[in-house]
Amino acid sequence: MRNVGNRLFAYAVATVAIASVAQPARAYVGPLLTCAPTVGTLAPVTFKPGLDCDEEIHRFDTSVMLDGCATGPANWDWWAYGRYGSRISQFNADRVTKASVSLKGSMFGSCNFYDSEPWGSPGVAAPSASGKLRLYDANGFRIFGGSGEFFARIVDDFDFFDPAYIVLGIMTKGFGAGAKINLRLQYDTGNPYNAEVLGCSISGIDPCPVEAPQITVHLMTSYLSYLEVYFGGEGTCTGTGTPLKCCTGEGTGSTCQGL
Repeated sequence: MRNVGNRLFAYAVATVAIASVAQPARAYVGPLLTCAPTVGTLAPVTFKPGLDCDEEIHRFDTSVMLDGCATGPANWDWWAYGRYGSRISQFNADRVTKASVSLKGSMFGSCNFYDSEPWGSPGVAAPSASGKLRLYDANGFRIFGGSGEFFARIVDDFDFFDPAYIVLGIMTKGFGAGAKINLRLQYDTGNPYNAEVLGCSISGIDPCPVEAPQITVHLMTSYLSYLEVYFGGEGTCTGTGTPLKCCTGEGTGSTCQGL
């Protein structure tokens, strides 16, 4: 009887051990930071030497402070304990209400400012940039552990009523390392200095109406603007927090795309 009891006990222990091993750890999928900023925040982009009709290298930089921010439901204390990323604690993550984004980059092309040339010019290289993310509390004080760096490219979203530029990037250091970062800013259509660059960027309009180099492209936040830092897995291409890789028509000869 004692041998039978020992065998049952050993079997129970082995079963628990196997069950624990058989449960693989799954990575967190969800938002790390989301911002729905106040409409009308300006974000001018400065170019050197300035956008014109000559295909040449252009260097640019910009920065913007956004409000309406909050962090997601990640296990911040556990990540901080494990020395992952920027080591931001749950206490500090809960204090985040603002974020600043700064970009410095370059492109090779003419008067437009996004990642595709509708006229098929072989002399165009898409704009890309290195960036910094900084997090702040409601009083404007920087959050300990709320800093990160990223690399991004810039794509266009030329809705007629809300032409915009979208920054698509990957966090490379600090806060949310490995996550994607997306920032959407509107073209300030009310600014007369944007008219020529906007005309250059929209198919069907003279591809290069710029007479003098455009030193500044005026961007701003709109009701469609957002900032998000997000861990995504494979999934559909719709919904809040589009993943790094997404698929349409899954199971029926799906088409997948990514950053």
